[in-house]
Amino acid sequence: MAFLFLLLLTSFQEKPKEIAIDPIESFARLYGYARWFHPSDEAQEIDWDRFAVLGVQKVKNIQTTNELKDTLLRLFSPIVPGIQINETGNFDNIIPTMMDAKVVAWQHYGVDFGNIEAYYSSIRSNIFTNNRIVGKIFDDVTKLKGEKIKISGYLKKNETEHKGTVALYISPIFYDLSRPLVNRIDATSTMWENYELTMTVPEQTFCIEYGIIVSGDIEVWADDLQLLVENNGIWEIVEDKNMGFENSEISDDGYLNGDWTYKASHYDVDITDSESFSGKYSLKATYKGVMFDEMPGVCEAIQELIGENLYCYVPLSLYTSDGISTYPRTNIEELNRLKNELAKININKNEFNSDVNIASIIVAWNVFQHFFPYFDEIETKWEKELKSAIKNTLECTNSKEFTLILRKMIAQLQDGHGGVTGERMYYLPFTYEYIEDHIVVISSNDRALQRGDFIKKMGGRSASEVLYEFEQSISGSPQYKKAMSQFGVNHKQEEIVLEIERNKHIHQVTVNTVTSPMPLFKGRYSEIVELEPEIFYINLSDNIDFEDRINELAKAKAVIYDFRYGGSRSFFKIIPHLTLNPMRFSYEIPQIIYPNRKGWINKNININEYVNPKTPTFQSQSIVIISSLIISAGETITGLLDYYDLAVTVGEATAGCNGSVNVFSLPCGNRAFFTGMKVFKHDGSQLYLKGYEPDYPVSNTIEAFMAGRDLYLEKALEIARSE
Repeated sequence: MAFLFLLLLTSFQEKPKEIAIDPIESFARLYGYARWFHPSDEAQEIDWDRFAVLGVQKVKNIQTTNELKDTLLRLFSPIVPGIQINETGNFDNIIPTMMDAKVVAWQHYGVDFGNIEAYYSSIRSNIFTNNRIVGKIFDDVTKLKGEKIKISGYLKKNETEHKGTVALYISPIFYDLSRPLVNRIDATSTMWENYELTMTVPEQTFCIEYGIIVSGDIEVWADDLQLLVENNGIWEIVEDKNMGFENSEISDDGYLNGDWTYKASHYDVDITDSESFSGKYSLKATYKGVMFDEMPGVCEAIQELIGENLYCYVPLSLYTSDGISTYPRTNIEELNRLKNELAKININKNEFNSDVNIASIIVAWNVFQHFFPYFDEIETKWEKELKSAIKNTLECTNSKEFTLILRKMIAQLQDGHGGVTGERMYYLPFTYEYIEDHIVVISSNDRALQRGDFIKKMGGRSASEVLYEFEQSISGSPQYKKAMSQFGVNHKQEEIVLEIERNKHIHQVTVNTVTSPMPLFKGRYSEIVELEPEIFYINLSDNIDFEDRINELAKAKAVIYDFRYGGSRSFFKIIPHLTLNPMRFSYEIPQIIYPNRKGWINKNININEYVNPKTPTFQSQSIVIISSLIISAGETITGLLDYYDLAVTVGEATAGCNGSVNVFSLPCGNRAFFTGMKVFKHDGSQLYLKGYEPDYPVSNTIEAFMAGRDLYLEKALEIARSE
């Protein structure tokens, strides 16, 4: 009887509710529409990270459709005037008409997360908030590093009743393409006046960008800009090419005769003869209120399914009469109530918090859902990734597991730039090469391992299984992931038991994981070597200084450039000597006004920094050894070599990922990365995932590796000798 009583008592005890994934999904989809596509002022006044956490807390235990509908309306109505949610999908427009007003809607050029990035921009049309840049790149900075430079120019402005600003600016761009410094001086005069801005060039500068920044409802002019360097107290002109805009006209791709470029934003930019400080022409920028012509129509809205039998109606456009505020407004009491709730949300980025982590999944999934440009090239079912990532996050118990969930989600994009910061990574103390389906040690910091060891097992699991698992959390093309040499990477500092094959015998060894990966093998030769008479080899992974031997290289029979181990920084110095004509590389940035990647128009831009010809022009044959580690800027170089027929290539396909990286922050404190623009090969064919195939394919073999042979260099030498 006692047993029966306990059984009955247990059966009547309330079981803990399982957190429902479907309501969180519904909130997640509505979150993306509201944050990036609804243009109200109220939506700009809230902390969207906290809102994501609040939404998770409000909906995660909901059990019925009616409760979900009411909760979502209570959450979103204060910031999304005109929102409707029902089970039928039948909606009426309830936004009242406003006469003599302008339409306010989001326009995204890629998407801007507030980074100092020249390419991406997001604005609300006809609202006086966003800056735009008219700029120029100067890349011959070798002799300017550590020196004091100055940008000088004449500016004038004509303000309307809504004030605006114009400023002269200068910004060094580092080798990682970051812009940690943006120096500016605001112009104050409505008459032509000279403005000057000085700075010392940091040693890590790759190139320098300078020009004008414009903000607000304003009309501005610029003329007679100069870039100067101080030499023994005297300012000498460094760059004056078309600085007075006398030889300019604006092309369809946004260039002023290839010298100046401007970022599409709120302004019309033109070369005018109506106003100039000297000469006939000057540059004029006039506020127009929109970034590009395409935008949602008056009272246009989306009607989308956000859950099982639940639809939303979200206006994409509102009105403004003054360029400062949007109409209609929401209920101020409801907005204040929401702000008070958000103020109570505590996000401690040093603590593990499931609600914050789910909010982070929601933010990341939406960014890629609406702004990732390569879904046509991959087979990922991204819609299903949201449910899977939420489920996995609900089940995980620590930050290391959650970081891995984020990594695996982003890995579905196969984006070589894709990734996320997070928990510290630990590495095995060796580098390897994947040769004929074997993991072969190249070099090791642990005496237990030797060059030529085959890794058979790790922790009792087969090496192929461990490698496959690693690849599931790394974003990139198959060839790039194989070449990364990060087998066994994890979040633990621990002893690892490896089973290895050495001289056809099996051994077990124990190694400790380390905090930093070993440097990649850099090849047998350093810098510049004359392998045979008039056949030179340059290891680009070294920061080479070839100026002393430039004439010798220019007249040689052949130069072999080893690009396998990196070296874009070095190659950028050489490329201008391989051509007689300026060269460009084509990028496309999507113009976005609708969610879910609908109605995209890709706007082509051309980048021509670092590709203007320099003397002496090399007469030597160029042979470039390439590998699957070549990515991003390296593929810009490979694309130029390929399209302009500057070199013969030997080796393996490149990584298949190029374009400027976009970065955004997550509520959990991590930062995520992805490629924000679309890059094709010069002939318009697909680059993403495929990369550039070599003219002469070469793959390493176990036999050659064990014999100490370099098949790639051997093939390059064979080509050099035959010419």
